[in-house]
Amino acid sequence: TCTYCQEDLASSCLRWSLFGWAARVWQHGGDSQGGQAEFVRVPLADGTLHPMPESLSDPEHEMKLLPLVDVMSTGWHGLTRAGTQPGHNVVVIGDGAVGLSAVHSAAAMGAANVVCTGHHPDRLAMAMATAHAAVRAGGSIACLGMDHFLGKTPEVNWFDQFLRNITITGGLVPGKAYIPRLLELVAAGKMDPSPMLTHRLPLADGVEGYKMMAERREGVVKVALAP
Repeated sequence: TCTYCQEDLASSCLRWSLFGWAARVWQHGGDSQGGQAEFVRVPLADGTLHPMPESLSDPEHEMKLLPLVDVMSTGWHGLTRAGTQPGHNVVVIGDGAVGLSAVHSAAAMGAANVVCTGHHPDRLAMAMATAHAAVRAGGSIACLGMDHFLGKTPEVNWFDQFLRNITITGGLVPGKAYIPRLLELVAAGKMDPSPMLTHRLPLADGVEGYKMMAERREGVVKVALAP
């Protein structure tokens, strides 16, 4: 009901909370346990849940839908904030799950050319340097990912930004705002994020799944947990 939610920016809601992530960011009383469990009570459901279209309700579509609420909406958010339009050229720096989502999203948005660069030992520092080297005058750089929560914010070449009128953007994704459009693309066969879910484990092996991703094991992009 607040101004930000009405502007589809629920990630800046005046009653903003995260359940299942850290107790300090849950403001509405009771337990704040999250969604990676066999059963979940979803708080503030009117602001967090979205109905599944009947056309995508079969179990065969599960792996297409699961990434939408996390990495795919994040990649889409970055491109949206950057003002991506059909015919634009897009460079995605990083080939993790969010980067791959941005690649898929750029294609779905009608980008003329999409280039994705891979891993590097110092990828955060390299990513901002590469972004500034690659972006055209008047272009946009969208910064995404969890590094911001960990205090690892990238350095910005403000001299280059000023001289070439580069827009620096990004931000915390208001996921629900993008779900209707992403569902439409999946239903129309124009988006299929399921390949990024490279492994599927039972819920009991959830800790192992996190280790597989944290250690960036060969062939592992995202792990899906099946309760």
